[in-house]
Amino acid sequence: TAIVRRGDGTSHTITRINQPRDPGQLVLYTHRFADRTFTDASGTEVILTGATLPLMATSAFTATVAEVRPSLGDSTIEPGAIVLSGNGAPATYLAAMVPGESVQISLSITAGWETVTEAVGGGQYIVRNGAIDVEPHDPGFADVTHPRTAIGLQADGDIVMAAVDGRQPGYSIGVRLDELGELMLDR
Repeated sequence: TAIVRRGDGTSHTITRINQPRDPGQLVLYTHRFADRTFTDASGTEVILTGATLPLMATSAFTATVAEVRPSLGDSTIEPGAIVLSGNGAPATYLAAMVPGESVQISLSITAGWETVTEAVGGGQYIVRNGAIDVEPHDPGFADVTHPRTAIGLQADGDIVMAAVDGRQPGYSIGVRLDELGELMLDR
């Protein structure tokens, strides 16, 4: 959970950290994302200075509003600065901030994950209980050949990993997700 709180006590949930902003979201960006936000002009962005960086999974810190940028987007993210970027209701919340104002940002993570320093995520299951089971199954993604990577955990605790090149006609076109599942099962 991530929350930004203004001095007047109003707060807003931060939806994402260092990920592209979708409609209706409030995203926190640091220089680890890139040197700019790559957002469109459909929201408001606030540049914060004085934050404690790098961000820790569980922390609270105060930062100072350096600039409020309504309807501009694609803000520069200077090293040592944070950019809050909002669209929809979060944009309205951010637009009310004023330069020089202090805001409190608190970050917390689900118990048990505090010491994790690296993590990997994925979009679909491709094998479950020893059988191919692509879920969720999006035909426009699952049934088309692409370069793919996969990691699996076997019942005995062994880890299986696979990487397949693609988009190189005459060399490798990639695999569908069911084919990647077969590769994982054939290990």
